[in-house]
Amino acid sequence: MKKTGIFGIHSVLIFVLTAGSLSFADIDTVEHIHNQNLDLDGKVEMVITAYSNPLDGSVLNLKSEDIWLYFPNIKPSVFNSRYLSCIQINGNEAKTGQNIRIDQYLQGTVVISHPSTYTPLVVYSQENFGGDSLKPGLYTFYKASELGKLNNSINSFLLKKGYMATFAENENGTGQSRVFVADNEDILINAMAGELSSNISFVRVFPWRWTGKKGWTNGREAAEALDCHWQYDWDNVATSGLNIEYVPMRHNLDWNSYSNINNKQGSTHVLGFNEPDRPDQADMSISQALEQWPNLLASGLRLGSPCPSDAAAGLGWLYEFIDSCDARNYRVDFVAVHWYKGGQNASQFYNWLKQVHERTRRPVWITEWNNGANWTSETHGKPTYQEQAQTIGEMIRMMDSASFVERYSIYEWVEDTRQMFYSSPDSLTPAGVVYRDNMSTMAYDREIAELMHLPCIPTELVPYFQVNDENWQDGNRVIIQKGASVKLGPHPWSGGSWLWSGPQGYSASTREITINNISESNTGNYTARYTSPTQCTSSITFTIEIDGISPVKTKTLKPVQNAAIENNRLQVRGGVKNHVCITIYDLKGVLIYSKKRSGVFSVPLHSILPSGSFILKVQGKAGLLLEKRLTSLK
Repeated sequence: MKKTGIFGIHSVLIFVLTAGSLSFADIDTVEHIHNQNLDLDGKVEMVITAYSNPLDGSVLNLKSEDIWLYFPNIKPSVFNSRYLSCIQINGNEAKTGQNIRIDQYLQGTVVISHPSTYTPLVVYSQENFGGDSLKPGLYTFYKASELGKLNNSINSFLLKKGYMATFAENENGTGQSRVFVADNEDILINAMAGELSSNISFVRVFPWRWTGKKGWTNGREAAEALDCHWQYDWDNVATSGLNIEYVPMRHNLDWNSYSNINNKQGSTHVLGFNEPDRPDQADMSISQALEQWPNLLASGLRLGSPCPSDAAAGLGWLYEFIDSCDARNYRVDFVAVHWYKGGQNASQFYNWLKQVHERTRRPVWITEWNNGANWTSETHGKPTYQEQAQTIGEMIRMMDSASFVERYSIYEWVEDTRQMFYSSPDSLTPAGVVYRDNMSTMAYDREIAELMHLPCIPTELVPYFQVNDENWQDGNRVIIQKGASVKLGPHPWSGGSWLWSGPQGYSASTREITINNISESNTGNYTARYTSPTQCTSSITFTIEIDGISPVKTKTLKPVQNAAIENNRLQVRGGVKNHVCITIYDLKGVLIYSKKRSGVFSVPLHSILPSGSFILKVQGKAGLLLEKRLTSLK
């Protein structure tokens, strides 16, 4: 038996054989199962890591609808053709898409004991899973007539692991809208939050796919040769395969039919219009795109923005479109961009993508990109084959590690050395080999995907200062000699806006400020207020002192209560007359805890929080005392 860390699972197989049955403890990992005829019943999750013959001479009879078998090193098509005969469903032959589900899971396969008739969603008319209920079927459009008495009456729901469900206010998918993805665990919403409460007239449910980030533009055969997880082709008529998810696109105003998208099965996402800012591509105004957007919302799929060019005008188009959608309650689940900037490295690429993410508060797909292009080579020239391989490797490692990058797909028709193939799909260039051999990470990150639904979260500010043009130092207390100069330069170093205040009425609106010829009159506290691209504010204070002389004392208001997290407890200190309101929400905006307190007190967070991630706010009479993201590992 062999442990594996491929799926973040490290437990060893513990089993008891009794009359040909197998019961499992927790999630188990083995290399092979040899010559066993086993009945699997109840809740079973198992990882089998072999690269071939994982069920050598064995037959597994799946007797419940809660069995998950992972084969991280065998592709779905290979499992389906070679090893499906080793699986039975209640003694009957396993048939993909009928009585068993086979899907991609990163580079491998997941086998789930769900028939095609499985109903993973239950919606309820009352909070806490009470009242009337309904189980919507997969892919079916549930609008007012199909929802019946549940129309405008859904207030809680249960969504089983392995599926996604889209809820919308209006029958055509518009209005308030939300996609819930149960990628790694069941989702239980005991009270539908916000304007969707008792206000849902559209529901659609899809099987989820555990797709990696790495994708391909155009043909399926080349995508398979590069071991990609997904592909698109600027059209919407193809379909997904066992190994690769197909993502449809509406390219422009007229092409191709929206019905192709609405009827798609095996796909979980759809892309909007291609380079609408360019006259030789979609060539659409903001108003034209907004007018067409309900046609894409009608599918219920996770929906990506129109994808502009990487020109400054393209990003301007994108940001105006996102702002307009937010104002209209038009759902946009992720933003798609192109990137062909030549002569830049992975770090510069990262900073550009991060700016897009922070401005839109959404995951980012890079649906076309390369290390420059034939139209960007005037000043730096095209790379050699080896230079291209090195740069592509650095860029894909960056994107795989950047949590806000959800997917990427390289575009290769930009000169010979920038291509992935000498001859597609048989002969790979050095860069193509690097791209193929990259073991891409999971595309979907629920915490990143749900940022757009969270209350505003301040940016963490990092203090840096420089004395007399010497090396930069981190910290916010500066002790210097009289007459010296100080430069204050907190991070983030790009994006957002700054506003400073300080002694003697000092003010500035740049990120970096310089205080020259320091004397007693200009020592003291300098506070920088930062407003992020999403209009979230945060602040940081620097204290400047002259060595041996205390800073000038200024009159301050009576201190208000302060709050901090210490030893898994919320500690609040201050005057007994000032009431403090403590609220904790999960990442879907569901209220977990709310209480008003006064005086000096502490709250044991470990006793009130379930496992998961949460947003804590402590609000006093004088304003926000603390806002912090918490993670509980119960």
